[in-house]
Amino acid sequence: MNYAGWEGEAMPLGNGKIGVKVFGNDRCELLSFNEKTLWSGGKDVPGFNGGISNPDRGKTMREIQDLLADEKVRKAEARMSELQGNQTGFGAYQAFGSLYLMFDSEEDTNKYIRDLDLDSASAMVTYIQNGASFTRHYFVSYPDNVFVGRIEADGASFGFDAYFISEQRAVVTSESDAIYISGTVNANDGVDSEPGNDKNSMKHAGCFKFIPLDGEMSAEDGHIKIKNCSSVTIIASLATDYKNEYPSYCDGSDPLKKAISTVKAVEGKKFGELYRTHIDDWREIFRRVNFNLNEEESEFPTDEMLIRFRKKGEFKRNLITTLFQYGRYLLLSSSREGSLPANLQGIWNAKNNPPWECDYHFNINIQMNYWPTFTANIPEAFPPLIEFVDSLRKPGRKVAALTMGVGEGEDLEKPTGWVCNTMVNPLGVVAPGWSWRWGWAPVNGAWISTQLMDYYDFTGDYKMLREKIYPIMEESALLWSELLVKGKEDRLVVSPCFSPEHGPVSSGGTYEQSIVFNLFKNVIRAAGIIKKHGNDADINDKLIDKIRRQSKLMSPYALGAQGQIKEWEDENVFSRHGKKEGVEKNHRHISHLLGLFPFDDITGETHILKRAARVSLAERGYGSTPWSMTHRMLCFARLGDGKAFDSITEKFLKKGILPNLFSNHPPFQIDGNLGFTAAICEMLLQSHEEFIRILPALPSTWPNGSVKGLLARGGVEIGLKWKDGKLSEGSFRASKSGTYSLFYDGKIIVISDEEGFEPEVHFDEKGISSFFAEKGKTYKFS
Repeated sequence: MNYAGWEGEAMPLGNGKIGVKVFGNDRCELLSFNEKTLWSGGKDVPGFNGGISNPDRGKTMREIQDLLADEKVRKAEARMSELQGNQTGFGAYQAFGSLYLMFDSEEDTNKYIRDLDLDSASAMVTYIQNGASFTRHYFVSYPDNVFVGRIEADGASFGFDAYFISEQRAVVTSESDAIYISGTVNANDGVDSEPGNDKNSMKHAGCFKFIPLDGEMSAEDGHIKIKNCSSVTIIASLATDYKNEYPSYCDGSDPLKKAISTVKAVEGKKFGELYRTHIDDWREIFRRVNFNLNEEESEFPTDEMLIRFRKKGEFKRNLITTLFQYGRYLLLSSSREGSLPANLQGIWNAKNNPPWECDYHFNINIQMNYWPTFTANIPEAFPPLIEFVDSLRKPGRKVAALTMGVGEGEDLEKPTGWVCNTMVNPLGVVAPGWSWRWGWAPVNGAWISTQLMDYYDFTGDYKMLREKIYPIMEESALLWSELLVKGKEDRLVVSPCFSPEHGPVSSGGTYEQSIVFNLFKNVIRAAGIIKKHGNDADINDKLIDKIRRQSKLMSPYALGAQGQIKEWEDENVFSRHGKKEGVEKNHRHISHLLGLFPFDDITGETHILKRAARVSLAERGYGSTPWSMTHRMLCFARLGDGKAFDSITEKFLKKGILPNLFSNHPPFQIDGNLGFTAAICEMLLQSHEEFIRILPALPSTWPNGSVKGLLARGGVEIGLKWKDGKLSEGSFRASKSGTYSLFYDGKIIVISDEEGFEPEVHFDEKGISSFFAEKGKTYKFS
């Protein structure tokens, strides 16, 4: 069923593996399910070869490089289609199916409330019928890996007919007290349609257990019927035989056995016990951060507040604080250890042919998904990204060898250099996409590799750095150390380049140059950390020396004639405003500004590139899609421009979200929600420089408020209170002892510990206050 309106109406629940969309209708409850690993496509599809169309080992790429070096741009662009991959077997993220509960009573209901509680990660539906109170309570437990629902009536009994509609045309049976689903991926366009071209042999299954307190229960033809019941608990588990291991991507296990076993492990527990296990796990993470803007009290639900804001400007602060926490909620619900990372829609999907295949877009979207992970203090969401990127190395080596001529492509156990492009799936497809205008983007593997360094910078987890993150980054650097070519004035450049997703083909484009430059910078830095720990043998010294030399010749940023940061090396030649060279003035991407955010190349108070970035932002506009708006918000936060930040926030609220607060590309993409949360964090706190910057871009329209639990690099938790636009009080707690530096408006910061002792503070000429903090001790500052 392609449920119309699910993106704007359903309440999302998830535990990183199982996603549920709760509709909450009074007479017919619809619970729509997803299982994160359920994908069509892959090795079973005839003609599948990992998306590779031109395995000429880089011959075409080098010929295009030569054309660009000779300034034959038209001829180079005409040949770019030869670098494209193919869509055969790419597949798509699939819908699992839906549980229907058809209630017996047709009496009218009143006082109907449908609620998603972020603090407990649970959904509630309540109403009155015939004078009796009815309640439905749902959650998805990460510790127990089950969906749990309880339906109960106070002072009445009820009955319903439960049945499951599989989106994969799986076999649905019922027996005694359970519904079972078992099948393989059908990849159809609808429940009644024939199998799609990307049908595969991936097995999937589900078990839905019904535990009534009283009444009667019967099973027949895939249905469970309950009568005269006052309370019933539903426990469900979903599973597939997916295993993220190249090239098979399945382990041959029986998912139905797994699902039944998972349910059996918890079916003896009462609802309250299951709920307590769930919320104890959830709240330990979610309650770390609290954010308020002294918002007004409201009796209105969020969808009505959104309407009133758009009509009258009311409830702006309520919506901002709710959306901030909603982003944290959505990421933690769709990304937990042991699962795949959050995709374009997190974990929720109702179609077998979703937009953009509901895949992993590596040219900003998956990066943005994880931008709030650390600053919003939910590092538990990040390990799936590390594990997933690590799993791309083997197919990435093959693509690097066959399409770029780096490595052998036969012995995929050997780290010879790996690559991934824009559209990536969990079945080993990392080749260029089926249109070069968005599909040729081999630097994306370098970008995501660089982002993994955030895990170490915020958590200090050296083991993860040495064993997982550094090998991924180093191998990406190995690839790019082989691919740079000599450009104008002996500059080393990436070629060919195509700035996502517009403009001319070029060499030395700012997007590609800044990514590879930052990859090299972080690999060199990480190698130094590993050597300080005495693990010299883990480092390829020849590679480090090489990329250190290459970095000095890259020059990733340049200024244009109008004071802007160039997006293309020859931007003064190309039309910046017209369609002549495919340039779109108000394009959603601002790929030439990665040096401002997320990278740390453009820092300081008067950096010439800061002024140039402001020119570029003014030229490009405030963004069209929600994710493009939030990237601009993040850039203005780095520029300290609270006014521009607030202007885009208003645009985001007016045009960027749906009634259930999902961000609306359209259709729904989760990156807008997660980018919004990251932007709020960056506006309140920054730590990408050698110090922690306090309230760097607070809008004047947010005069009073507070936040606690934000995370700064170095594992520092920060709390802030402000009044009349000025810092009134802050708190500081470090995860390890050491000297830390704070900056607030160039003023000396007064610091004291819990006993009132004031440690010595060094205040330098730049307005930075530094002091020694003990591990685990809380300090106050103002």
